[in-house]
Amino acid sequence: MSMKRTFSLSMLVYALGLLSCKLPPKEAAKAPEHRDHLVEGPAHIPPNHARIEGEIVELDSTSLEAPDVAGPCSRVPCVASVRIGSVLGLGVGFPQPFQEGMVVRMKFAYTLDPSQRHFPEMQPAFPGLHLGSKFKADVMSQVTLAGDITPRFVVFAYEVQ
Repeated sequence: MSMKRTFSLSMLVYALGLLSCKLPPKEAAKAPEHRDHLVEGPAHIPPNHARIEGEIVELDSTSLEAPDVAGPCSRVPCVASVRIGSVLGLGVGFPQPFQEGMVVRMKFAYTLDPSQRHFPEMQPAFPGLHLGSKFKADVMSQVTLAGDITPRFVVFAYEVQ
């Protein structure tokens, strides 16, 4: 009898624990998408990101991925050198503070072309960047291995200034 009671009590505690971990539907719907962070202000910079204003100073067409790769970065540039105009904020854990005037290689996850050319369903669409373009973006820092030539910083979303 006490074994049955212990089991019932354990099941009740387990069920209450599961219910307390579940998000209500309204809160779950409020979770922002990655590209929405740019409009939320400096208090909402994601961890491991820096919010910057920058300018494209060089396009790197030599960094095209292998031709046998199916992605758009095998056909059009995805890497550019960016001059940091200003640092608007840093997320928790961003490893290297940018400084004004610093030039940094960055990979643009959806290419430097207008996003509609390669990702027609993507919303919001990005207009593309070219030499001299000024933009605002959240830049993610990624870990790279020694000797890896992949840019350490990645831009997933931007706003043209």
